[in-house]
Amino acid sequence: MPEPVPMHRRLLALCAFASLGGVAVGLVLQHQFGMEPCAWCVVQRMFYVLVGGFSLAALALGGMPIAALGAMLLADLSATLGLASALFHQFVAARPGGCGITIADKFLMATSLHEHLPWLMNPTAMCDEANQPLLGVPFAVWSIALFTLLLIGVGFALVGALRGMVARRGRATS
Repeated sequence: MPEPVPMHRRLLALCAFASLGGVAVGLVLQHQFGMEPCAWCVVQRMFYVLVGGFSLAALALGGMPIAALGAMLLADLSATLGLASALFHQFVAARPGGCGITIADKFLMATSLHEHLPWLMNPTAMCDEANQPLLGVPFAVWSIALFTLLLIGVGFALVGALRGMVARRGRATS
């Protein structure tokens, strides 16, 4: 009988699916329903892609525990930065006149992400326009909720992976 998949690996897979699914939902809302993104929305997309990518990398690096832990730490850092950007979007940038040229715009211009991946990374709205309610909840609040769940999920996966490493080391030395 095959060994069950450890909980931390299932959590990582769920986090990868949720973060990349969040990007997919944003793209459908943009391209099919006209909810145009602002610079802070696009930066949040970037962090969702990073969380998903690092979570998948951690899964792929399962046989190299230290490298997998590094990928999990990067996924958690990306979720933390994404949460910070969503909070800034909701409480600062989404206020009328609160957007202007911000660090998000400067980052996108410096990296040219909006030119290389316009379908994904091109901001086409002001922040207060882009934070429209979806099912009665501002879009940035949905993002805050998802980043919070990702931060918790990857954090639990990281703790589970560390516990597994300690348990394996304990069995190897006995």
